[in-house]
Amino acid sequence: MQSVLAKKISRILLLVILDILSVVLAAFLALWMRFDFQTIPTEYAENLLFCLPVDCLILVAVFVIARLYTSIWRYASIPELISIVGSCIMADLIMFGYKNIMQLAMPNSFWFVFAAFIIFFTCGTRYSYRIMRAMLHSVTSRKRSINTMIDGAGDAARMLIDEINRSEKYQ
Repeated sequence: MQSVLAKKISRILLLVILDILSVVLAAFLALWMRFDFQTIPTEYAENLLFCLPVDCLILVAVFVIARLYTSIWRYASIPELISIVGSCIMADLIMFGYKNIMQLAMPNSFWFVFAAFIIFFTCGTRYSYRIMRAMLHSVTSRKRSINTMIDGAGDAARMLIDEINRSEKYQ
């Protein structure tokens, strides 16, 4: 029981670390892209560095509220994607709001690019597990595959095939 809990906590901690790295990378890439990959003006760079810890806390807090750390990502699908996009946009709006209240200048285009990068990085970290698992499954299933016939072409058959493909028992 304790090893399951330790495994879950380590996964959550890994996701939090990846999300913090995503915020830092997305912020710098968005600002750098805004200035055509040239030197970032000092005012914007200082504002970004000053706010990064708060931005990281905001993103993690929004993700906790949206339960993005407790979802089972090996079954990730469209509802999880919608939750990620909504949470990233919400975090971006909160960051935009508090920086405007504190009168910390950031270019307007930064916010759109930043949101796009955060969505991309978050989806990448969350879905990479499922993608790697699918790739590993396709390689290992060729080695020891057993032909199986499922009679029927409806939704129940499709669900059965999907469950067999996801199940560790048949891999």
